[in-house]
Amino acid sequence: MSVIPTHLRKPYLTGLNLVHQGKVRDTFELPDRNLLLPVATDRISIFDIVLNGLVRYKGEVLTALNIFWRTQVLRKLQHDLVAFGRGIDEYLPPDLRGNRNLWRRATVVRRLNMLPVEAIVRGHLTGSGLKDYQKTGAICGNDLPAGLKDGSKLPDPIFTPSTKAEIGHDENVSAGSVTGQFGEAIESLSLTVFSIGKHFAYSVGLIVADSRFELGYLGEIPPSGKVPLEMLVLADEVLTPDSSRFWGARQS
Repeated sequence: MSVIPTHLRKPYLTGLNLVHQGKVRDTFELPDRNLLLPVATDRISIFDIVLNGLVRYKGEVLTALNIFWRTQVLRKLQHDLVAFGRGIDEYLPPDLRGNRNLWRRATVVRRLNMLPVEAIVRGHLTGSGLKDYQKTGAICGNDLPAGLKDGSKLPDPIFTPSTKAEIGHDENVSAGSVTGQFGEAIESLSLTVFSIGKHFAYSVGLIVADSRFELGYLGEIPPSGKVPLEMLVLADEVLTPDSSRFWGARQS
């Protein structure tokens, strides 16, 4: 399988430093170095492969969803969003202002110290969690009832973190090892975000089977290395089709 052509992955915002290029998002450093400009492209990926094709308007939809969740549903939680839409012009160099394409695809966010784990919450059994369950009866140290099948609703949502692999696949790790290293707040916040998102989605006819969150923090954490809840900040993408499994409620 070939990956997307190289010319589609080159930096394209003249004057801004490209600090990270993900499978879908390109992130640029703004003149205020405490701020970043993630730009959602139309690239599409499956696991670790960026496909040789684009999905028209995908980046615009992802950006709109991110803005919606943060400003409407999760507005009481601490997140990294600073500006969106026309509001990003205030933070851009003069020659990039008024760019309608950027208004639809880019946001201004705070630069954070990111935790090196994927904070995954599962409400239903499927994917890699199903494989672990079939082998051990548990996922990431969370024991589950016998007899569950693909798609089964779990008694309660569970925290099932994974590594952030630079190369290759992320690997599931025990919830206890993550909370033991970084503190229990990472699990608590992840479950809170999932619960709020799950209930809203269900109200409009959707089930969130599972979702991946990324968390960061501002400032210096205590010597223990455990990040208190008041320092944790919700970052990256939240409850999008790229980070979550959405099912129709009537199909469950």
